Amino acid sequence: MLSGHQLFLILISILVCVSIISNSAAYRVPDQKILTQNNGELVITASATVTYTPDPTATPTPDPTATPTPDPTATPPPPNNITINDGARYTKSTDVNLSFSTYFTLVSFRNDDDIWTDWEDFIPNTMGFKPWKLNAGDGEKRVYLSAVRLSGINPDLGTVTSSSIYLDTTKPKVDLQVTPSTPAMNDPVDIYANISDLYLNNSSIFAIIESPDSKTNKCIMTLRDRYECIFINTSSYGRYVVTISADDLAGNSNNTVKTWFVTTMKPFEKWITTVTNEAMAIDALNEANTTLEFVTSRTINENIRITMSNDIPPEIYPYIGLDRFGKFITIGPNPTLEENLDWMNIKIYYTENELKASGLDENSLKIFYFNKSSSIWENPASSVNTEDTSNFSGYVQANVSNSGTFALVGSQPSQSGSSGPSTRSSSGGGGGGMSGETNSNIEVIEKYDLPIYKDRTTLYRFTHAKNPILYVNITGNVNADLITTSIEVLKGTSMFVTAAPEGVVYKNTNIWVGLNGFAIPKNIKEAVIMFRVENSWISDNDLKNSDINLQRWNGSQWISLSTSENANDSTYTYFVANTNSFSPFAITALKETPIISGVSLSPEQASIQKGKKPEGNKTTGNESAFLINWFIISGIFVVLGLIVEVFKRTRKK
Repeated sequence: MLSGHQLFLILISILVCVSIISNSAAYRVPDQKILTQNNGELVITASATVTYTPDPTATPTPDPTATPTPDPTATPPPPNNITINDGARYTKSTDVNLSFSTYFTLVSFRNDDDIWTDWEDFIPNTMGFKPWKLNAGDGEKRVYLSAVRLSGINPDLGTVTSSSIYLDTTKPKVDLQVTPSTPAMNDPVDIYANISDLYLNNSSIFAIIESPDSKTNKCIMTLRDRYECIFINTSSYGRYVVTISADDLAGNSNNTVKTWFVTTMKPFEKWITTVTNEAMAIDALNEANTTLEFVTSRTINENIRITMSNDIPPEIYPYIGLDRFGKFITIGPNPTLEENLDWMNIKIYYTENELKASGLDENSLKIFYFNKSSSIWENPASSVNTEDTSNFSGYVQANVSNSGTFALVGSQPSQSGSSGPSTRSSSGGGGGGMSGETNSNIEVIEKYDLPIYKDRTTLYRFTHAKNPILYVNITGNVNADLITTSIEVLKGTSMFVTAAPEGVVYKNTNIWVGLNGFAIPKNIKEAVIMFRVENSWISDNDLKNSDINLQRWNGSQWISLSTSENANDSTYTYFVANTNSFSPFAITALKETPIISGVSLSPEQASIQKGKKPEGNKTTGNESAFLINWFIISGIFVVLGLIVEVFKRTRKK
């Protein structure tokens, strides 16, 4: 006889079976009739009885909506695939294009350590294209593709594949040098550069050399300890501008770093032996248009070298304070002569044609000397002899106590009947302005002479229509007589800088104050520069007024000055900037970089970020059917288990 416990188990089993049968009845399949391809009738009843009556006269009709049965021996469909920029290895922009394919119907994307995008519908086994933005910061960037058939699934659980590309937004860094900087004509020049970049393209590095006659040469740089080329085409007299062109594999180019060298006439060289306290004369008229007479404090044996050029190399400060004649004389280097020199008289000769080409007043000619120790031009006492001498129409002489580099300079002839401050506009060609800036690069020169006072502000006002500089207001640390402030408005980057300024350039200028050596913080307490920028230029370049910035070249790099908006009208916006020294300047726009706040999130992703638990996935009809079948199977196993348990206990008794 069964115990009460056993009867209880049997009762539970019966109830479970009734429940299973009820569920099965709820999901009974009704009788169905299906027409076969030959129009026969296939009847499926609820009791699983199948009746098939073929129509022998019917013609089989294919079902256009039928899905063909896959061939198990066929090659499986391709997996997910994604490429960036058609498989490119490098890019210089965060904006890229994705190409992808998959045999699933929903796709999602993300960057490294980023959030997946919302699911997007996709037609399987086709090629998709999508614009995409990489995360900022140079280096390898990876983009992930997740694909699924059903929505509501976490993309991390989908079929995931990825592709990578190297982002490089930085142009190569270039340090350029030339030696010697003053070769004689037809002598070779060594051009070398240290170039660094993460993904440098070694096959696209070369030097571009523009000769004094405006011809361009290309010199391929080869890598040894550094990038180097030997340039031999130096047959022209004057300045050669050297620019390095360097590219990286991402397509960034740096072709703004430049320098120059100056070819000289064949130098005068002679081995001399001096006698203590006796004058020695040197005649270098043919080679250097120069004669010397000097006395040494002791007997020396020395090779003396005198060279003549029409320009100066980059290591010598360019601004002299007076207009250049176009003749520079270098004596030395002669360390022994320098140490034992008591005094020296130097005469620099010129011809009538040279005087006409310079455009300078002959009586204003002077000799300036470059002091290497202080890096400024000094003005020793000098005089002009305007009488013809041999093949020359005159000479300028000066008594000095050093050898080194000497410059012949002067002033423009005064214009009769004119009054007020002097201005002039350049007309191209020739030897440039007082700074030595290339004349073809000068759009206009405007200069004024005013006294500067200690703790008082002197207002230099500029009025030329092509000059963007309106005022240079200088407060002095010293009292000074008439000081010339000159502005050279340029067509391009100043020849005195080795790199272009950052940003979008509105205008380049050179601003010079006083003779060389005056415009330093020791003499200038403060200076304010007021300039203007056309409103149309700001709007055409999609800029804001706050983007405008004045940059100054400090001898080795560009520095941004404190710049603020002052006023505006219908044509111009006016700005002011502070400085205490003068050199090349550039009015630029440094665009503010937009900050990417993030990507759009789905409500569920947003709730996760806020610390909330995500809601469960919503089920579809297919998922509901799956749950019903799961309950049926589970119920059968429970019943079987109960029956087995009852049977075991019955046998034990």
